[in-house]
Amino acid sequence: MNSLFKRINTIQIGTSQISNTFFRNYAKMTPFQKMLGDDEKNFFLKNKNVIAVALLKDYHQDLFDSVDQELLVGSKKYLKNKYLIKTSFETREKAAEFFKQAKVFIKKHIEETNEKKKLEKEKKLENENENENENENGNEKENENENEKIIGERKKRYKSLLNISEGIPSVEVLLKSLDPVYKVTLEDLKSLPLSNIDTSNAIIIEKAEEIENGVKLLLNGKSVDQITLDDGIVLGFDIEWSALEAYTTKTRRPTKTALITLTNGCETVLFRVCHTGLDENSELGKLLKSGVITKTGFGAGKDSNKICKDFSFEVDGIFDLKYTPKVLALFKNRAVEYVTAGLFGVNVKRNASIALSAWGTSHQLKQKQINSSVLYTIYSLKTYFILPSLKVDTTFVEKDKSIPFRKIY
Repeated sequence: MNSLFKRINTIQIGTSQISNTFFRNYAKMTPFQKMLGDDEKNFFLKNKNVIAVALLKDYHQDLFDSVDQELLVGSKKYLKNKYLIKTSFETREKAAEFFKQAKVFIKKHIEETNEKKKLEKEKKLENENENENENENGNEKENENENEKIIGERKKRYKSLLNISEGIPSVEVLLKSLDPVYKVTLEDLKSLPLSNIDTSNAIIIEKAEEIENGVKLLLNGKSVDQITLDDGIVLGFDIEWSALEAYTTKTRRPTKTALITLTNGCETVLFRVCHTGLDENSELGKLLKSGVITKTGFGAGKDSNKICKDFSFEVDGIFDLKYTPKVLALFKNRAVEYVTAGLFGVNVKRNASIALSAWGTSHQLKQKQINSSVLYTIYSLKTYFILPSLKVDTTFVEKDKSIPFRKIY
């Protein structure tokens, strides 16, 4: 689980240093993007489903002649240099088929090239043996030639090490350019039915003395200290805060976390920490800090950072669905609404009035706020348990070890 997140030791919160397990660095440009020239950047911006083949320019046409010509209809090519050519395709399916056929060509090309080199080497050895027989008396001259030969071979070997990529034909795929398997648009989402999950049984905790009972409800009657890994507790997790207040109040300060919602699938509890407060030694604080209780949600890593900043303690046991390999591979938009639409065929998208509502108000939560928060956590938990059964496109997985292969993210 820890491999899903970029870890750093500490982040600065106010004037104090506190450790943070799941802080993500949202860079403006990836290292791959920094390497690209302007022409290449424009190619990737305007095209998708890109497959790159590393092969000497002399063989490029042979490659394209060897594949199904229907795949090339609507494709676009970008020749980066004499060795590397990148091709975009209309659909993910066309890119996948071209990828398969290109690997067949590359494998055959490598075998033929190796065979040709082997024959040339054998012929060269035969010529050297003949020359040795003819020049038995020229020992000194032969030694000088041998030394020159060794030096020449060393230079040649060193040069090949410097240009190792140019000597190895390969097939590459730019994963981020591929169309997602689940193509969910905003229009698709709006056309889906609303969820029929009953949210009326959700428990709302308004007072600090009610926190312990709320936590025990989630943990099947146990306290946090009684939970072990063998219990296998996984909870859907989400938080809310009044983001709009930072722009509408005189202080202009970011508002603290107002609501923490947790669900075990049967019971859902909404902790209004804007009223109860949140102490790391309380049952809720212990639950959040526990590494044996998994908290899962979309953007859960970012939510844990928010709690860490607001209440000065670490949240552990986080499983961020937004950055799991399968969700990354299957969805382009990885927000909870779009993943839920793709996997479960329902619409849980909030409208703007709910998203920007005052979650930290002294008044009771509105039913629409409760419904939205409960559904987000329940479908996060459902997604967590459905992940193992999801099938991903294995076309772009290395299978044949004889073909050099690289995935570019």
